[in-house]
Amino acid sequence: MEQKKQKVTAEVKHMLRAVKYANDNINRLSNLVKVIRSRAEKMTTSYNDVPSGGHNPDSRADTIAKLVDTERKQEEAIREWCAAINKVQVIISWLDDYDDRAVLEHRYINCEDWITISFHLNFSVQHLYYIHGRALYRLYLLLKDKRK
Repeated sequence: MEQKKQKVTAEVKHMLRAVKYANDNINRLSNLVKVIRSRAEKMTTSYNDVPSGGHNPDSRADTIAKLVDTERKQEEAIREWCAAINKVQVIISWLDDYDDRAVLEHRYINCEDWITISFHLNFSVQHLYYIHGRALYRLYLLLKDKRK
């Protein structure tokens, strides 16, 4: 019974983690934009009539194109993050119990660790694990009913 419950809650966890996955993608793209922008700022334009050996004249244009493309991907990732947050907030709002909602919001929307949640909600970490598991199982049952 316990293994089935863990498998069931894993499905719900995956759905709720969409916010974290989207947030991680935004952070990755943001770091990539910084690197590309830094590389573009270090490039200098050459005004010689003589071509320089081994230097690709289109490298600046390629870098700028990569920057624009990465910024576009970052904007799309932000839209996905907003959609994920909205979806997770709706799903969490289905729960009637305040503690269930609070724990899931701190964990999956605010992406906080257990110690931080424990501090904010004034529960022991062990009790948070209990509330978290109970909330995930309740969400699973609610999702199962909504799919029917």
